[in-house]
Amino acid sequence: ANSLISNNSTNEVFTYYLTQTDANNGFVADQINNDTSFQNPTPLTSTVYARIVTINGCWRTAQVDLQVGATQIPATFNLTYYECDDKLIDGDNTNGITKFDFSDATSQISNLFPVGQNITISYYTNLTDALAETNAIQDISNHRNDTSPNVENIYVRVDSDDVNACLGLGEHITLVVDPLPLANTIEPYVLCSDTNEAIFDLSTKDSEVIGLQTQNILISYHSSLLDAENNINPIMSPYTNSNNPQTIFVRAQFDINGNGIADIDECFSSDMSFELQVIPNPVIIDPDPIRICNDQVQTIYDLTIRQNQITNGDSTISLEYFESQTDLENDSPIITPDAYTNLSLSNQIIIEATGVNGCSSMTTLDLSTILYAQLNINPETIEECEIDNDGFDSFDLTRREDQILNGLNEIDFTFTYYELESDAIAGSSNSISDPAIFVNTVSITQTIYVRVDPINNECFQIVPINLVVNRVPEIQIEEEYIICLDRNENPVDPGFNTLLPILPIDTQLNDTEYSFEWFSGEVPIPENLIANETGPTYTPMQPGQYTIIATNLATGCTIPATTTVTGSYPPESISIEIITPVSYTH
Repeated sequence: ANSLISNNSTNEVFTYYLTQTDANNGFVADQINNDTSFQNPTPLTSTVYARIVTINGCWRTAQVDLQVGATQIPATFNLTYYECDDKLIDGDNTNGITKFDFSDATSQISNLFPVGQNITISYYTNLTDALAETNAIQDISNHRNDTSPNVENIYVRVDSDDVNACLGLGEHITLVVDPLPLANTIEPYVLCSDTNEAIFDLSTKDSEVIGLQTQNILISYHSSLLDAENNINPIMSPYTNSNNPQTIFVRAQFDINGNGIADIDECFSSDMSFELQVIPNPVIIDPDPIRICNDQVQTIYDLTIRQNQITNGDSTISLEYFESQTDLENDSPIITPDAYTNLSLSNQIIIEATGVNGCSSMTTLDLSTILYAQLNINPETIEECEIDNDGFDSFDLTRREDQILNGLNEIDFTFTYYELESDAIAGSSNSISDPAIFVNTVSITQTIYVRVDPINNECFQIVPINLVVNRVPEIQIEEEYIICLDRNENPVDPGFNTLLPILPIDTQLNDTEYSFEWFSGEVPIPENLIANETGPTYTPMQPGQYTIIATNLATGCTIPATTTVTGSYPPESISIEIITPVSYTH
């Protein structure tokens, strides 16, 4: 009202009073203090009095009639604007403050008034400013609700340009800030691979994106923040990473109407991201099979003997052994891999090798139990009868090969003979060069070791063969005997000592340890066998050659001996020739 009362109002002091008298007196105590937000004391019309003082101290009074124009904006009229929280200005999209453009409200409010009426519409954040017509919102197309987060009520004031009257005042606009989906923390998506690439199922991260939120949320994944913000080029699963590591940007958008479409008025957040990380699997080597020779199917294996080969000496890699894929999936490893009982001839063990980063590689270990050939490993002793009784003789060691083979085919095996068991086990080159004519190197008894190698596998067996050199009987007969015969070829008693030994032919052996066969002639053939002569002595009845074969009953060793029996006859006459005279001394 100041400018209406005086053209020089800016250089004058205005004070207002409820009565003319008070205005004339000009007492400070009677002044209206809240002249910019004065509440009229009577409805519709009231009167106040102004005291105007110039810079020279001169004063005068003026009557100001107040007339309240009733608003023509219906009480039910309200415009509500929704905007999503943003961080364009304050960097915070969780504080309930954003930018609003409610410039279209002006035309909607203008339409409430008669056409041709000149009005001014202004907008305020509080009633005090609306009443005082101060601090009006300057740009309603770019207004931020800084003073009222989440929800802000805007006061609309409509003033008549024709009669200086307020035609409308009230809270007719509501600004609502819709929250964005929460930006939850998403852990890195880590996969293991033998390369820098892996196949990721990004949908497994949906639960982390949603967290505890119960609203419908549309989720998409993008390779750049710009794509996430613009909702373009979503990544489809399964997805193979293009870099390692690679950042994935998440767009989470409320689906308020549940139509499964990202509508433009539904709030989204692109603040979430996470890394795809590919961790290398441990580098391992496929192990050589473990082959064990055994005489039965059930075999104890030490699976850990291939550990160093599998890990290539890397002590940071740990191994677990599994009997089956099911056991692997159930994390049920073999408890004692160093003493594993295998129940089949062929088996395959699954090995999981885990590195310090938790990634693992798989390999398999083949087990083969090879049954020993059914050889006779206790062949009979080879015995030889020596002829010179020095404890050594020649042996044909191959004589027991058929017995050792025990009916198996000889073409399926090779035989190598050794004097030392250690050489036989090692399969060294220090073998007996000609086993068919081996002379024992240990007197009387010696054990030879035969290494029997199958052609089709490595399961050799060591077979001991005992050698025994048996001494032959020592027949102590003379080279020549004499038999005295008469003229009729009948044996006679010599009656005196002869130059040659006389009969019988005596072997000097006993018949409890030896058996005897006597032959006429030098060749002991059946035709020459002397019947019924089985004792250690024999008395021939005529001259000739005689052969004795004595056999050791314990060893079977035999030896022949031949002697000559020479016939001697009495003289037909005796002549005496005295060569030297005989002298007698009395």
